[in-house]
Amino acid sequence: MNYTAVYDVSSYKTSIISSVKTNFSSDVPGLTIQCTNGNYVPSATELKTKIDFRCEPVCVEACQNGGKCVSPFSCECTRNWMGAACDLNVNDKCTENINDYTLTKATLQKDPSNPKLQWLVCETGFKIREDVFKAPIYCAGGVWVMEKVKKVSELGGTLSCLPNCVGGCNGVCHGNNVCVERTSVCSDIVVINGRSRR
Repeated sequence: MNYTAVYDVSSYKTSIISSVKTNFSSDVPGLTIQCTNGNYVPSATELKTKIDFRCEPVCVEACQNGGKCVSPFSCECTRNWMGAACDLNVNDKCTENINDYTLTKATLQKDPSNPKLQWLVCETGFKIREDVFKAPIYCAGGVWVMEKVKKVSELGGTLSCLPNCVGGCNGVCHGNNVCVERTSVCSDIVVINGRSRR
């Protein structure tokens, strides 16, 4: 679920609270809890008025340097910090060379107003993800960070853009709206004693 419950326990039995707290499930007969619109909603009507349930997001890495967990796996960082856990200082000198990374279907453009910012720009017909064709890459904590979260070094040494087919593709998208339909299905081939058998 990637959310944890926060609730006021002052007005209800602790035995039910501990079951809810440890299991978030139907361990208590007739009690099911779902996270809906940022709130935990217990199924038992009488509990809805006696316990104040609400959801708080869970970040796998604890947000550091005053950062706040704002959605599952996403920290909102304070000024001068970025990274998945707000652990990279934007004032640190860059020790990585962005030009050491391989570009696939993309180019890098320097930002004239900020020497610690470059833009990954996809070639026509390619995308970073749905409806995103250009992304900022910052130098922070001595390393390059894509969209303030993912270290470029953790992307396998390649900055890539993916093929884009507007409206989707039921086959294989090769980029630039070129979709090759899958026309044949291959059956598995098993090799026994050097001979193949379908």
